[in-house]
Amino acid sequence: MKQNFIEVFRILLFILASLKFSNSINEDLFLRGSQKSEDIIYSHDGKLGHFITETEFVSHHIDIEAYPNGQVLTICGDVPTSGWVTTAISGSYCATVGSVSYIGRTIKRIDGSAVGTLVDICGDSAPSGWTTTVMKTSYCATIGSTSYFGRTIKRIDTYPAGTLVDICGDNAPTGWVTTVIKTSYCSSIGFTSFIGRTIKKTDGYPAGTTFDICGDNPPSGWVTTVVKPTYCATLGFTSYYGRTILKIAD
Repeated sequence: MKQNFIEVFRILLFILASLKFSNSINEDLFLRGSQKSEDIIYSHDGKLGHFITETEFVSHHIDIEAYPNGQVLTICGDVPTSGWVTTAISGSYCATVGSVSYIGRTIKRIDGSAVGTLVDICGDSAPSGWTTTVMKTSYCATIGSTSYFGRTIKRIDTYPAGTLVDICGDNAPTGWVTTVIKTSYCSSIGFTSFIGRTIKKTDGYPAGTTFDICGDNPPSGWVTTVVKPTYCATLGFTSYYGRTILKIAD
């Protein structure tokens, strides 16, 4: 009898989920209830929900794929998906279920941003195609015993070859090299200090191009023609080699 009741319960829940979902990109799901015998996982039109064993559940999922660039949303318990970044982390948990607490975030869509766009983020690293230009000198959020770094990021992926960008705390991304390492830290917070660099875009240069770099090895398709006789920079207890590189392959 108990098993029959569980099966009926599962069928009713699936029907309810099917009725609630639609093809609208912004249609959401909000279900509440309890389930103590087993986990149930369901999927409909790319949206997922779940019940937590022996715990009351609240499941609220939205499809965000077609939201416009710059859209801001508040989420609970998730991290931003590709194309989105965290702009704020709540100072208190957004939900607690049993012994598990969930972090609330404000996220923003940035994958449609123009090159050169600046965005302040919290707790995330710069995504692919972006780099950090400023590391904040105070934490952007603290929740429990965890504090989060704030930073300003800049979109750089479609800049032309030869573009120079000053960055803080990041290494040169693929397609870029370091030309200057700053001789003082660009930012410090707590016991952590961050190194400043000037980076130059190498992607797009023709074979035969040559210039000086600092602290990096030559990227793929480039070779070192000269290692400088003196360090190009010294910061703290670390000194960096300078070299001249030559592009030999497109």
